[in-house]
Amino acid sequence: MRRPRGSARDLTAALFALWLAALAPAALAQASALQDGKRVLLVYSYDPSFPTSAKILSGVRAVLNAPGLSLDQEFLDARHLVGEIGRQRYRDWLAFKLSTRRPYDAVIVADDAAFELATQEREMFGNAPTVFIGVNNVRAAQRQSGRIGITGVVEHVSITETVRMARDLQPELKRLWVISDASPGGRGDLATLRTEQNAFGGIAVEQLLLTELSWRELAAKLRGLGTGDAVLLLAAYLDRERAPKRFEESLALLRENTAVPIYHLWEHGIGDGLLGGYVMSHRVHAIEAARRVLDIWRGIPAEHMPVLEASPNLPIVHLPTLRRFHLDPADLPPNTELLDREPGLIERYPLQVAAAIGAMSMMGLLLFLLARKGRESRHLLANSTRGEAMLRTLLDATADSIFFKAEDGRILACNSACAAALGRVAEDVVGRRASELLPRELAESMERHDRTVMEQGESVRYRQALPLADGSHILYDTLKSPVRNVDGRCLGLVGVARDVTADQRSMHRLQLAEEVFMNTSEGIMVTDPDGVIERINPAFTTITEFTQEDMVGQSPSRLSSGRQDRAFYQNLWQSLADCGQWQGEIWNRRKSGELFPEWLNISAVRDAAGKLIHYVGIFSDISLIKSHEAKLEHMAHHDALTDLPNRVLLVDRLELALRRARRDQHMVGLVFIDLDNFKDINDSHGHLVGDQVLKAVAMRIGSALRDGDTVARLGGDEFIVLIEQLDSPDVAHHLTSRIFGALAKPLQAGGHEFYVGASVGISIFPSDGEDSGDLIRNADTAMYEAKKSGRNTVKAYSADQTDQVRQRAAMENALRRALTCGAIHVAYQPQFSFGGASLVGIEALARWHDVELGEVPPAEFIPLAEGIGLIVPLGEFILRRVCEQIVAWQSQGLALPRVAVNVSGQQLRRPGFVSELRAILDETGCRAEGLEIEVTESDMLDRADDSIATLSEIRQLGVSVSMDDFGTGYSSLSYLKKLPIQTIKIDRSFIDGLPGDDNDRAIVDAIVALGRTLKLRVLAEGVETEAQAGFLGAHGCVDMQGFLYSRPVAPDDIARMLSIEAA
Repeated sequence: MRRPRGSARDLTAALFALWLAALAPAALAQASALQDGKRVLLVYSYDPSFPTSAKILSGVRAVLNAPGLSLDQEFLDARHLVGEIGRQRYRDWLAFKLSTRRPYDAVIVADDAAFELATQEREMFGNAPTVFIGVNNVRAAQRQSGRIGITGVVEHVSITETVRMARDLQPELKRLWVISDASPGGRGDLATLRTEQNAFGGIAVEQLLLTELSWRELAAKLRGLGTGDAVLLLAAYLDRERAPKRFEESLALLRENTAVPIYHLWEHGIGDGLLGGYVMSHRVHAIEAARRVLDIWRGIPAEHMPVLEASPNLPIVHLPTLRRFHLDPADLPPNTELLDREPGLIERYPLQVAAAIGAMSMMGLLLFLLARKGRESRHLLANSTRGEAMLRTLLDATADSIFFKAEDGRILACNSACAAALGRVAEDVVGRRASELLPRELAESMERHDRTVMEQGESVRYRQALPLADGSHILYDTLKSPVRNVDGRCLGLVGVARDVTADQRSMHRLQLAEEVFMNTSEGIMVTDPDGVIERINPAFTTITEFTQEDMVGQSPSRLSSGRQDRAFYQNLWQSLADCGQWQGEIWNRRKSGELFPEWLNISAVRDAAGKLIHYVGIFSDISLIKSHEAKLEHMAHHDALTDLPNRVLLVDRLELALRRARRDQHMVGLVFIDLDNFKDINDSHGHLVGDQVLKAVAMRIGSALRDGDTVARLGGDEFIVLIEQLDSPDVAHHLTSRIFGALAKPLQAGGHEFYVGASVGISIFPSDGEDSGDLIRNADTAMYEAKKSGRNTVKAYSADQTDQVRQRAAMENALRRALTCGAIHVAYQPQFSFGGASLVGIEALARWHDVELGEVPPAEFIPLAEGIGLIVPLGEFILRRVCEQIVAWQSQGLALPRVAVNVSGQQLRRPGFVSELRAILDETGCRAEGLEIEVTESDMLDRADDSIATLSEIRQLGVSVSMDDFGTGYSSLSYLKKLPIQTIKIDRSFIDGLPGDDNDRAIVDAIVALGRTLKLRVLAEGVETEAQAGFLGAHGCVDMQGFLYSRPVAPDDIARMLSIEAA
C-alpha cells in the first residue's frame, strides 16, 4: 500500500516523542540540557514567503526545541536581489546586524546564496560551527568536506529517477521540456540535468530558459505542447526582462498555459498544478542539520562529520492530477506516496492515535506480565489481546520499522515495515534473533548495541546499512530504548529504525563553497553609540590600509578627508536620528594619505527596547566607478574623433554664456564652419584619411581662438565656435579671419597634402536670436548662404536669409509633390542651321508649373533637386518621357533629328546608369540613334576617367554624346580628345556679347576652330539676335539654338515644324 503524505511520518514522530518521554527520559534530559542557553542562527537564501522556508523551520524546530534555546532567523532575499551591488549591500547590512548580537553557538544556512555567504564570510558569523542544507552546487559543497567548523547536506535532486517515472507513466513521451531561470538553484539543477540526460533513454530534452524568454513567450511555448510532451520545472522566478514572480504566480502561469503533465523535484506545488516526481524534502534536510548541531554540541567536531550527498528523495504524486491526465497509478514505483486520497484514521488523528498506542502498549505489556502468573488473569489477557490487535493495526500504518526484543535477543513483535525491510512477513520474523535474519557481521553489530541498551539501561542511537539482495544498501537511523517493569528491571528493548538512505546519498553531494565572509568586497565598521569603533572587517583594511589595531577604540574621524564641511555631517547625523539610516557618497583618506571616494551606508542599531546600541557603517571604494563615470561623462559631451565638445556640451555652454551676457550686457557670437568639398577627400582617399584631416582642422581652428572660446564639432565636417563677451560683432569677424588664415596652410594626412576651404556663417546675440536654438539655426543659415556664394567665404546672418530658407523649404516640398503628381513636363526647343534653313536637332527641357509658385525656372529647381537628392529620379523621369515622345513622333512617320536630353553629373556617376538607360530604351522601344545625352563640361571632367568610361559605354549603345556649357569649366585638351563626344555647345555666356565684345569673339573663334580640328559638331545656344547669328555663321558655326529661331514648345508644335520641313 502506498503511503499517504504526512500521515505515517507524523505518526512516527509522535511515537518517538511518546517513547522518548516514557522510555528514555535520560536521553531527553540530555538533549534538552545540550540545547539550554544555546543560540542558533538560521539563514535562508530567500524570503519568508518562499515555499521551502516554512518546511525548513519546521524541521529545525522538530529537533532544536528546548525552552532555553534561542533561534534567530535571517532572510537574504536572493530571489529579488539579483544584482551584485544589491546583494552586497544586503550582506553588509546583515553583517552590521550580526555584529550587534551576542555570538551564536551554531549557524544553519539553507540553499546556495546563504551557503556561499556563510562559507566565504565566516567572520561575519563569529566563526560559529556552520551546517548547510539545500545546496545545489555539489562541487562547492564537496570542497567544504573536512574544513574546520563546517558540515552539511547536499540537495541532490533525483532528475533521472523522475524522468524514468515520467517515461513509465507516459509511454508515448518523446520530449521533456525543462524550465529554469538564472537563480543559483536553477543553474545548479540545470547543470546536473545536463550531466545526466544521457540516461534518459532516448527522450529529447528541450530547454525553456527564462534567461532567454519573457513570461509571455514562455506561456506561448507551453500552449504549443501536446501528445508526446511533458514539462520538468526546475526554477521559474525571474524572466529575461527581469520581471519577478512568486512561486504561486509562476505556477499559475504554467498551470493555465499547458495541457501536459508538469513534474517537480520538490514538495511545494504538488497538487496545485504539479503532478510530482522523486521529491526532495527540505524538512528532512533541516532535521538532519539540526541533529548535526546537537552532535557538534556533544563534542563531535563539524569537520569530522562527512558532508551527506545522498538526499532522501521519495516518489510523491498528486492522485487527482494523475487521473486528470488519464495516467495509471499502477505504473508508479511501489513506494510512491499518493497525495489527496481519502484520509484514514491515522491521517486524521495522528497524535491521538499515537497516544492511544502508547497507552495500550503499556497496558498490553502489563496485562501480558500478569497473565503469566495465573489463569485468573484471563479477563485481563483478553483485553490485552484486543489492545495488541489495535496496536498492531496502528503500528503497521507507519513507514518506520518498529520492533520489540526480549532480553535474549529474540524479536517479540514488529510492524509490517520492519518485516518488509528484512524481506519477510511479520510471522517469519517474530521469535527469531538477528543472527537468523541478517548476515553475521551485521547481526553481531546489532547485538552489541542491544547489549549496551540492556546493560547500561540507556537509549542508543546509531546508523547502520542493511544490504539488499540486489547488492545495494539501505541506511537506517535506529533508536533503541530499554523497556522496564514496575520494579525497574529491564525486560527487553523497543527499537525504531528510519530509512535515511536517500538523505545520506544527497548529503554527500554538497561539499564545496566556503570563501565568502572573509572575502567580502565592502568595508564594514561597527561603533558603539558614542561612535567609538569596536570592530572592522578585512575589506576595511584592504580599502583604507588601516588595520584592526589601528582603528579599534578610535573614532571614524580618523578617516576624514576634510572635503565634507560641518553642514554635511550635521545633515548626516540628523538623518540617522530621524530615519535610523544614512547613505551617500563621501571622500575619505587612506592610511597612506591618499584621498578616495566611497559609497557609505550608516545604520543605527537599537535593541528590543528601542535603545541605541551600535552604529554600523558599510562602504565600498568607488574610485574605479568614479573614473568610469568621468570617462562616460566625457564621452557623452565630447566628440569621439576630435575630443572637441559635441552639440550637447556646446548647447550647455551656450546657454550659460547667454545668461552671463544678459547679466553683463555683452554680446555672444556663433561661427558655423562647414568644410568645402570634404566629401571628395573621403571618397577619393577613404574615411581614415578624412578623419585625420578633421583632427587637423579641429586643431587649426582651436589655435586661432582666444582663451575661453569654445570650438565644437557637430558631426561630419561641421564645426561651431562659441565666442563669449563680445563688445562688437567685429570681434567675431576678426576671429573668423584668423580661422581662415589657419586653414589656408596645407594639411598633411595619410601621406597626402590637402588645401581645405570652408564656408562660414556668423550669428550674434542678441540681434540674431535670443536663445541657443535660434542662434545655431541662424548661423547655419548664414553658412549656407556663404556656400551658395561660391564657398570659402563668410556670411553674417540677416533676417532675409531666414525668408530665403523658408522659401527654399517650401520649394523643396512642392518639388517632391511635383514628381509624384505629374506637375513636371517636358518642352522641346528646336535647333536650326544658319538662317533657319533646316531643323537639325531638338533639345528636351524640363519645365515645372506649380499651382502656388507658378512657373519655376529650371535655373532654380534643377540645383534644388541636385541639393536634396531628387535629381536622379527627376532625370530618369525626363529621360523616359523623351524616349516615349521620340517613339510617338516616329510612329507619325516624321523624319526626326536627334533629340538631346540633359543628364546631371550625379546621374552620370551613379552606378548602373548605363544599365538604366539601356532598360529605358528597351522598354519604350526608342532607337538609340535617335537620342543624344547632354552633359555639362564640369560634370564630364569631374572624375574624368570615370566619365570617359561611362560615356564610352553610352556610345556603344548607339546614343550620341554632347558637351554642354563648353568653355565655362576647366577643360583639359588631353581629356577633351579622349572624351567620346560628337558635339560641343558654346555656352550662352559667350554668345551674349557678340558681335561687339572682343573677348567673346576670340573665344567663339577658338571654340569653332577647336571643333573643326577635332572633327566635332559645334552648336551655339542662346542665339537671340540676327547680329549674333550673322557673326556665328560667318565664322563657321552653322548650327544654332535660341529664341531667335524658336522658344521651347510643346510636342505637337515640333510635329508641325517637322511636317512643314518635310513638305
